[in-house]
This record gives sequence, C-alpha cells and structure tokens, in this order.
Amino acid sequence: MRTTANYPCGSYPAFRFGSGRFTLVSRCCSPGSHRSKKWTPLTVPMPELKFRYPKDMVSESLLGRSFFASWGRVPKPSRVFMENGILTVSAEGIGSGTVHVPWKHPRLGMILESTETLLPRPLPYHLVKELGRGELGRIARKMYEWQMFGFRPSETLRMKLRQAVSRFATLATQDEFAPGVDREAMDALHALDLLVLDICDEFTDQSLAWRRRNNDRIPILLGIGMTSHTAPDSLFEFGLFSETLTRIFHAVAPTPCWSELEPEPGIYRWDLVEERMNVPSRFQFKLLAGPFLEFTTHALPDWVVARLNEEDFFENAAARFIEAFVERFDYIVDGWILASRFNSHSLPGIPIFRGFSMIRNAAVLLRKHSPEKTIMVGIDQPWGEFGLADEPQFGLVNIAEALMSCPEIDAFLLELNYGFDCHSTYPRDPMSLGSLVDHWSFLGKKVFVSLSIPSSVEWDVVFSGDAPDVCAEWNVESQRLWVQSLVRMLLSKRSVQGILWNSLQDAVTGPDDTKSFASPAPSRSGLFDVDRAPKPVCSALATLREDFIK
Repeated sequence: MRTTANYPCGSYPAFRFGSGRFTLVSRCCSPGSHRSKKWTPLTVPMPELKFRYPKDMVSESLLGRSFFASWGRVPKPSRVFMENGILTVSAEGIGSGTVHVPWKHPRLGMILESTETLLPRPLPYHLVKELGRGELGRIARKMYEWQMFGFRPSETLRMKLRQAVSRFATLATQDEFAPGVDREAMDALHALDLLVLDICDEFTDQSLAWRRRNNDRIPILLGIGMTSHTAPDSLFEFGLFSETLTRIFHAVAPTPCWSELEPEPGIYRWDLVEERMNVPSRFQFKLLAGPFLEFTTHALPDWVVARLNEEDFFENAAARFIEAFVERFDYIVDGWILASRFNSHSLPGIPIFRGFSMIRNAAVLLRKHSPEKTIMVGIDQPWGEFGLADEPQFGLVNIAEALMSCPEIDAFLLELNYGFDCHSTYPRDPMSLGSLVDHWSFLGKKVFVSLSIPSSVEWDVVFSGDAPDVCAEWNVESQRLWVQSLVRMLLSKRSVQGILWNSLQDAVTGPDDTKSFASPAPSRSGLFDVDRAPKPVCSALATLREDFIK
C-alpha cells in the first residue's frame, strides 16, 4: 500500500525475495513528479524460526530433515541449519506456519512431530515444549471432531488428557534453562505420543464396532503388489507364499512395468503378463493391473524417454500401449491402476498439466473398453512432501480439483511409502492418517491406500552417514506395530475401499530391487525376508483379516 508517513520523498516499499534473504526496495520520486524514479536496495535478513533443543537427547541427523509448512500444513522448500543447540528453519516468504520435525516415538520409532502455528521472533522457542503444544492442540481438535460424530472416550482416557494438559501448563511456566526441564519436557512429549495411540485405539474400537453392527465383516479389498524382482513366475514358487497370502489378501497387483512389456516400439512381451497373472488367478485372487503410466525413467521404455520432449510422442505411445493391453487382458482383470507419481515426478519436459491431460485421456480410453471396473489414480506423497525439493506449480488442492473433474476416475490411490528420503512419505501416526483419509474422501471419490513400511534400513542410502541409533529405529517389531495401528485406522473409515501392501518380498541384492508396483518402496519393506520367511507383520495382517474383513 502506498504511504508517505514513514518514507522520504513520497516513497513506498516493495519486497523482492531471493535465496535465503529478501530485499526491501524503496521507490523514491519527487512530490508531484512521475518521471524521476530511483530504486535503493536494502538487504534485510529473511525471517527465521529458531528453536533451542537438548543436544544430548535428540539426533541432529534427524533434525536436519525438518521443514516449514505454510497455511494448511503444506510443506515448503526449507533451509535448515543447527549451531550451538539452536535449530533454525527458514523458507521463502515465511510468515506464520508450523515446523515439522522427525522425532523418536517411544513405541513406533521414527515419526514426524509438528508445532502449532508460530511467528518468527528473535528469541528461540523451546523445541520440545512447542512440539508438545502442537500435539496437545492436534489431540484437542481431533477429539472434538470425533465426538461430534459419536466417539465417546472413556473416563480413563479423559483423565490422561487432563493430566497431560496440566503437565504442559506447569512446564510452560517454568524457566526453560532450569535443571531438569529438558528431561521433563521430553518425558511429557513421550507420554503425549503414547496417549495419541490410546486415543486411536479407543476410536478404532468404537468405529469398527459401529461398522460391523449390521455386517459380520467389513467389505474391503486387501491386495499385495508384486515387484518386477520378487514376483513369483511359476506355480511352484507362488505356492511357497500361497498359504500365508491366502490368509491375508483378496487381490494381487502383478503387472510388469511398461519398460519391460514394450522394449521396442510395437513389440510386446505379453508372456510376462500372462505368467504374472495366470499363477495368482489359479489361487482365486482378484487381479489389479497397472500402473500403466508411472512417471519415472525406470518405468518408461528407453525409446520413450529419449523422445519425451517431442510433442505428443509420449501421449500417443502411451495410448497405443494401454489400448493394446486392455484389449488383451480386460477379461481377466478386476480393476485398473491407471497412473502413479504424476504429481511428484521430475521427468524432463513433462509438466504436471501435461501429465494430467494424459491421465484424463487414458481414463476415457479405459472406460470405453472396461465400463464396469474401478479405475484409480495414484497420488504420491499425499501430505505434499514432494514440494520440499522444489515448490510445485500446483498444490495438492489443485491436483485434487483437477482429478475430481474427470468422471471416468473412480478412486484415489494414496501412496504411503514410509521413510525419510525424497521419494517417501514422512511417517505420521494413525491420527494423522485418519485426517488425511477424511480430507481426500470429502472430494467424492473412493479412497484406496497403498502402504509400505520398512523393517530395517540396510542399503538405505538416505541414512548414509547418520548416527547408528537412527538406523536402529526400523525393525520387524516396529513394522508390525505400525501396520497394526495404521490398518485398524484405515478399516475404521467407510470411505476406504481397499488397502494394498506394496512389496511381497525383500530384495536379494540391493535397493534397486525394491521398486514396488506403484512407486519406489523403502528398502526391506517386504512381508517376507530374503529367505522367504514371513515377518511378524504377516501374522498381524492375518489377525486383522480374520477379525474384521470379509
């Protein structure tokens, strides 16, 4: 807004943002004159959010993955650095917002915690206290929302929440530099993390009981994705897994990727599809085909990648491939996974609006040949972490609105590959997962969820150079606990129509062998280890299937 009160010569301020700093520019002109103009740059530090943290109680390698989120908790490209026990987080155009920090959960291992909305200030905030305040606010909002829909927390749960509020109120009035305050704040935050799990357990118990009041079992599809490197190609090899798989799953997603099926233009390897589909169909599994359009270089044929910049070449080649596939295998397929990762890819010359146009045309083509079957589109990193590398041109809200306008698309497939690398979804607790599903279900389409959680970090290049205690967080027991909590929350949501586990078996040689059917999955996220022995997560899924699912 133009002002003359505080700026000489009738000047008014403007702001120009650069990397890490912004420039305040004073535009000066003589009163009554519109000809002489002079710009005087003044370099001003960009506002930053600062936090003091207990260096001996937290892993700095984890804090380095913190980020700032703006309105709606949308992640923004962030700059993070630590010095003398002070964590500093800044982002372009930073104002009020939340800071999200990888943290050690007392039961689940590594998880993402967040503050409440904060404003930059010169004095550093106390990190642990702010994370606790953020957790309390999230609990209060979710409890209020759930109680509006009939959730009745037990008196024990109410008492625990009152105690947590009282504990943090006492902490808020204490000198943050007093002896023992850091440890007390850490203990209080851990207690809140466990309280979230208790709340989710009571909520899911009541919700599942309500869902089953008229039906003995919940009608939901459970599926398993089989990677190119781990899919059993023979009836005998599949039989080694079949006893466990038939106790858990209804469906299999065994389709090889496009690069395997069309190595040369017009030369199709349909024998690979027939091998992958005929074997599980012998065991009465439903079959999901796709994704046809996976926007990654490993999934596209080399001859397509070499000509991505040519107008309409990618689109025409994809349309021919999809039409040929559907005409040949529509009779045996029960559902279509149309696309994956179109919202987070980095393919040269393929902006997101071009990807969406391809998806829309492919959906019309699929519906023409297969009018009755479900068509779903994968949404990678549905909390928006893909925006951390480079702020996207379109946010998740814009993407969702665009997909809503395509009536041929029946469902969203939310791709949750838990981890801390650039292709993964940062781990969040079951309460956050429930909120995510609610947000997407409000858009009027069905919701499917694909899921992978690692049981170790061996070969995980993301953690190279990290402290050993960080690497120890993923193990077979934490994998089981994660799955048990998350799947129960998903089963409690009526909008969720299916859950797909991304990887059948751990890879034998290295991380390149862990690509899942929908997107790259974290290392060692299979249900079976390299020796084909089932992990504890198998028994957890089998129990959930037996207790709740048709």
